[in-house]
Amino acid sequence: MSRQTLPTKIRPQVDDPESSNLSESAKASIRSRVSSFSDSLSNSGEESPLLHNQPPRGYGASESESDENTSNETLPASDAQAAQELPFKDLLTQPLVIALANHGFLSFLDQAHQALLPLMYSTSVELGGLSLRPDQIGIIMGAWGACNAVFQVTCFPKLMAKLGPKRLYVRCFTALLVTFSAFPILNTLARRYGNTHALIWITICCQMSFYTFVFMGYGELSTHPSPFLDQRTFAQGCTQLFIMDAAPGRNSLGAVNSLGQMMSSVTRTIAPSFASSLFSISLQKQWLGGYFVYFLLLIIVLIGSYVSHRLPRGMRDRS
Repeated sequence: MSRQTLPTKIRPQVDDPESSNLSESAKASIRSRVSSFSDSLSNSGEESPLLHNQPPRGYGASESESDENTSNETLPASDAQAAQELPFKDLLTQPLVIALANHGFLSFLDQAHQALLPLMYSTSVELGGLSLRPDQIGIIMGAWGACNAVFQVTCFPKLMAKLGPKRLYVRCFTALLVTFSAFPILNTLARRYGNTHALIWITICCQMSFYTFVFMGYGELSTHPSPFLDQRTFAQGCTQLFIMDAAPGRNSLGAVNSLGQMMSSVTRTIAPSFASSLFSISLQKQWLGGYFVYFLLLIIVLIGSYVSHRLPRGMRDRS
């Protein structure tokens, strides 16, 4: 015989209280429990709905998506407006344009200096260089890289805390005036005293010391695991801070950071070919005695220095 599944036909398997040697209070308790159990089985028939008070879910929507839509609907008007992405034209505010311009000037001049340094050091003295050997140039760059890494780790946090981002950036950027001015001075000293004179090495040390300050103007992380491969790993305080602070809202931080990276990539792509080509043309045409490339780069430094003074004095309060 098949077993009955209809709730009304199911009989609980409970011993008969009349036939057991129990007290009257125990028997009454058993009867009430059996009655309530039978009533619950009878009420859970086909008439009871499977889902109770649940709104219909959209086709193809998961539970997490439904919860997210529900939470977005309950957001206040101000928060819901802030969660929307801003159009591109609304991102280009005046503070952001100034911050991007400063980042572009610094990236362009930094790459121009890095392209000119080994080119000028290796060129003969008669053509406007120093006639240094490749091993000498390698020693200079290696020693400067090690000293620069130590300086960024030990001195940069103290200078940032004392001067603040704007004052520190302006001073770091104006250090490019010394680094670019050192190139024609080095060639002039080499023509007069020779490339092995002590004044040549003193001027090189002075040039590379000021170039160390330039790296503190950056504010981006390097993907290199070693600090000796890219010194910008330690310079996390100036231009990138101004770029992120100029974002109209938190929802636009990603777009603003992308604009900064695009500006940096474009300027660093143009600068090496621009500087090296102008260096060759200046020597070939003998513009300003072959020093026209440095004169033009110094003018760009002065323009960038003026733009750096347009930066805000402090960070905005977003609390």
